[in-house]
Amino acid sequence: MNLSPAFLVAGFIVNMSTASATPDYQNVLNQLPLPPNELTTLLHDLALHSLEQQAMAELIKGYNRLHNKRIECANVATVLKRSQLDSLKMDVEYYTTVLFYVDGLNKNQCESAEFGAFTRTVAINYVMHKSPRELKLVKAMNVLSSGRYANFIEFEAEFNALPETVKTAALKADFLRDNFNLFQSLEQVHGHE
Repeated sequence: MNLSPAFLVAGFIVNMSTASATPDYQNVLNQLPLPPNELTTLLHDLALHSLEQQAMAELIKGYNRLHNKRIECANVATVLKRSQLDSLKMDVEYYTTVLFYVDGLNKNQCESAEFGAFTRTVAINYVMHKSPRELKLVKAMNVLSSGRYANFIEFEAEFNALPETVKTAALKADFLRDNFNLFQSLEQVHGHE
């Protein structure tokens, strides 16, 4: 069930109550993605009202969809070969940085719809929930889902420090625009050294 942000905010204005139960959030986070039967138990334990339950349910379902999409995006059979990177006429020392950065770009693109939907549900839940206990869970799920992007920012900074010719060659290479298995590609590329 997809809820529009306007509907949820309107529901929040009508229903200002807070939760009274305190589930073990670490236990919940360790179980993500949450199976459907556990979702029902969590929502019951939080003792949320109808609209709050819907918002929290959408958050957890969104996290599960994002998690599953990330698994799908990472489960790629394509492995790049050293000869492909050699064709870019760049120094071997740049290969790892280029592969990590381009892999990040590809994974961002692969999961963009799910991540966008999830971040919208995070925002809605920040508006809907005022209890520190509920906000702690929302924040934890947000941090867990965003960690990959923090790593990507580091890879992007390293990539941007490369010579312009290397960056241009990497970004123009068609074979780098397709999702690939990063770690198997790194093994293949650096296995010849």
